[in-house]
Amino acid sequence: LAYPEVFGRGGFDVMLGNPPWERVKLQEKEWFAERSPEIANAPNSAARKKLIAQLQTNDPEFYQAFLDDSRKAEGESHLMRSSGRYPLCGRGDINVYTIFAEAARTLINESGRMGCVLPSGIATDDTTKFFFQDLVDRRSLVSLFDFENKGIFPDVDSRMKFCLLTVGRGLKPTADRAEFVFFAHSVDELREPERRFTLSAEDIARLNPNTRTCPIFRTKHDAELTKAIIRRVPVLIREARDGQPEENPWGIKFGTMFHMSNDSHLFRTRDQLEAEGWELDGNVFRLGDVEYLPLYE
Repeated sequence: LAYPEVFGRGGFDVMLGNPPWERVKLQEKEWFAERSPEIANAPNSAARKKLIAQLQTNDPEFYQAFLDDSRKAEGESHLMRSSGRYPLCGRGDINVYTIFAEAARTLINESGRMGCVLPSGIATDDTTKFFFQDLVDRRSLVSLFDFENKGIFPDVDSRMKFCLLTVGRGLKPTADRAEFVFFAHSVDELREPERRFTLSAEDIARLNPNTRTCPIFRTKHDAELTKAIIRRVPVLIREARDGQPEENPWGIKFGTMFHMSNDSHLFRTRDQLEAEGWELDGNVFRLGDVEYLPLYE
């Protein structure tokens, strides 16, 4: 056992890290970007899969390399989902940073602290909601300071949001109220009192009762105003849970029309349609009595 003197005392006092931000599932577009730009730049997922299938005949060795890497990614994903070591984050489309966060938290002692630089999705995404719920329920969330990447990490897309997450082990309460800042562009902005606010476990349960993910506010005023509203006005719909029936005072119904990846076989680009003889009439393509309508996203 590594560090026997540490685990003899229950774990580390402090764990700090900036783990990889990469999805475990093999991303076809990224994998083929340098190996085969033609496949990587296919107009949609359906067209890409068709080109990949053609490799079985055109370049079987290249196709086997793709299968090998796909199998490796599937094996890693299976281990993370099924080993029981990551019960909170080993779900859905796994990103490595979530596994690192859960593992690091389990390695600190009951009075220790974990601090990590992570994508802000650790607190807001559906696949990490069980981890965030556990942080809140066990009152082990100390602070979450969210940043927009405006030149902080030059090699990372400027639209990428990340956070400084500080948590306790969860064996005993760490903080009754957690501190938050969102949409910061520098560390100095964390010190601005009008941007910094606190939320309790009860606040988060009232604001996001279904997902119990982290509510996002730009200012302390926004947070306090929203809390005041939610005390007086019921949520749109409260899903059934903990033996309580569903509450739907507004008569809300949810639905999805199209999924851009799963339904990609339904879509055509302008170049594809024109090559097949379709004619543009206004913003609608026509061929005989059949029409292709524009998709606004």
